[in-house]
Amino acid sequence: MASTRLLGSLAVLSIAVLVVGSLWRLLQLATGDDVAAAGATLAIVVVLTVAGVLAGRRSGGWTANPYW
Repeated sequence: MASTRLLGSLAVLSIAVLVVGSLWRLLQLATGDDVAAAGATLAIVVVLTVAGVLAGRRSGGWTANPYW
């Protein structure tokens, strides 16, 4: 149970850091190919986050996770 909570909090923290980093990078760079790379990174993070949320809801343990 403790390892599940640790992994859950680590996953939430990792996703938050990736989203914030991607947004910061996207806002920092106004032109060029780096904007496309930052946008692609943000899109990947959003897709993975949504997939994780949907998988968590379907697993049946959705309400047992205190981090959501």
